[in-house]
Amino acid sequence: VCVPHGGLVHPELYRGLFQMQNVMGPKGYSFAYTEVDMASIAKARNMCVEACVAQGFDYIHFVDDDVIVGPSVELLYGHDADIVSGLYFARQFPHTPQMYERAVEPEYQGKYWPILDYDEGLREVDAVGAGCLLIKVPVFVEMQRQWDARRLRAAEFIDGYASIAGVGTTLAAVYFAQLGMVLSPWCEFTDERGEDFYFCERARHAGFRVLV
Repeated sequence: VCVPHGGLVHPELYRGLFQMQNVMGPKGYSFAYTEVDMASIAKARNMCVEACVAQGFDYIHFVDDDVIVGPSVELLYGHDADIVSGLYFARQFPHTPQMYERAVEPEYQGKYWPILDYDEGLREVDAVGAGCLLIKVPVFVEMQRQWDARRLRAAEFIDGYASIAGVGTTLAAVYFAQLGMVLSPWCEFTDERGEDFYFCERARHAGFRVLV
């Protein structure tokens, strides 16, 4: 269970996590807890991922410091899904569900709309918030593998282009940056995306479904 935050954590969060342990412990799950206090939530999430991959955990369960986990959290673990979010709502009015679909209107290309109409049960979406997000660790490993392969292909292309065009490393570095390869394979906060939407887009590009 990974809690990225930028300040004090409310005691209600810990009560929810203890309750989750009480519910899931008898079902055979064991939990480790870590929190990263950092202004950059994207970097905090990536640090959590690196630690969990290195230690060989099966899942990463992101729980934000303003999300209260209830007993129904066991539904997340019951689906054996690669990526599944619990349904929670925005703090500010109108308290929209934190699940989204891509805008299809040309003038809103790249934007997302919250999904307001939904039934009980599991459904696939385009993006979710990362406030109560359960992810299998092999998802991150595969995303890293595809990212590294793309970096290698880009570097080989740059080397070939530089030798043909007779340019140096400056142009190569500019082209590399234009490909976005300096970003993280997992979570990144950009001008266009929050780190949660960034993750969902990268994960879907890697072949994974995002479920709620």
